[in-house]
Amino acid sequence: MLISHQSQKIFISIPKTGSTSIMSSLNEGSLHYKPAIYHASFSEILAFDDKTLMNNDFLFIGNKFNLSTNFFKKKISEYAIYAVIREPIERLISVYCDAKKDKNHKTLKEISKLDSLDEFCRFYLSKNPLDHPRHLWPQNFFISNVPLKNLHLYHFNNLQGLLNKLYGNFFWQNVALPHLRRTDSASLKLHIKSSLLKKLKVSLKDDYSLYNSL
Repeated sequence: MLISHQSQKIFISIPKTGSTSIMSSLNEGSLHYKPAIYHASFSEILAFDDKTLMNNDFLFIGNKFNLSTNFFKKKISEYAIYAVIREPIERLISVYCDAKKDKNHKTLKEISKLDSLDEFCRFYLSKNPLDHPRHLWPQNFFISNVPLKNLHLYHFNNLQGLLNKLYGNFFWQNVALPHLRRTDSASLKLHIKSSLLKKLKVSLKDDYSLYNSL
C-alpha cells in the first residue's frame, strides 16, 4: 500500500495486478516489506498503527507534509482508495508462473512444487481462497468495506492511466511505467481444462462481477 496524507489518497497493492510496477515508480522503498504490509487490505490499513501509516516508505513521492496523528487517524477512512483489477483467472495463472520461476519464493513454495497448470487449478480449488497465501486471495477481499464513493478502480490494461493520476498529484506530468514481472497469462489460460475453468469461474464469481463492472 501507499498513502498520501497530503492529498488523502491510498493505493492498495493487490497482488499480481501490476502493483509492483506502480509501487516502484512512486516509492521504491515500499518494495522491501512483507506481503502483510505491502499487499495490505483496506481493513488491515485501517488497523495499522500510527508509526506504519507515517513510515516514509509508504508515502507517495513528494508527500513530505507532517500532519498530526489525530488528523489523519480520524480521516483515513474517508481517503480516496485506488486499486487495479485484473482478469481473475489470468491473475491466478500469473501467481503460478511466478512460483515456478522463483522456487525460493518465501510464500509460494508449495505452489512451485506443482507439476502443471491444471494441478495448480485443482490445488487452488481444494481450499478456501483465504486459506491460501495472500497472493491468491480474491481481489474483492482487498477492497471490501471501502465506501463506494471513495473507491476508484482501474483495469489492469490501464496501469499507465493510474500512474499518471497518482503521480500527477505532485509533478503534473506523465511518467513512463515499466511493466515488471510480465507473464502471458491470457495464452496460458487456453491450456486449462474446460471443466476446471468452469469451476474456477464459479469460485471467482465475485471477482468477475467486479472485473466486469469496469
